[in-house]
Amino acid sequence: MEHLRYRTYPSFSLDGVAIAVGTYVGLLLFKRTPDYLLKRIVYMFVGASGLWIALQQFFLAS
Repeated sequence: MEHLRYRTYPSFSLDGVAIAVGTYVGLLLFKRTPDYLLKRIVYMFVGASGLWIALQQFFLAS
């Protein structure tokens, strides 16, 4: 573990706190979001992701 420096460890602990807080806030929002709205949000993100991939392939191919 000589490639890890001492100053890297505070970053790891901060990352863990950020993940825990983000998970907690996400669970709270998930519980309050109606099913129909959650489905729309998921479909929008999946569609946007697919569009992004397709556009990248289109522009990288030219």
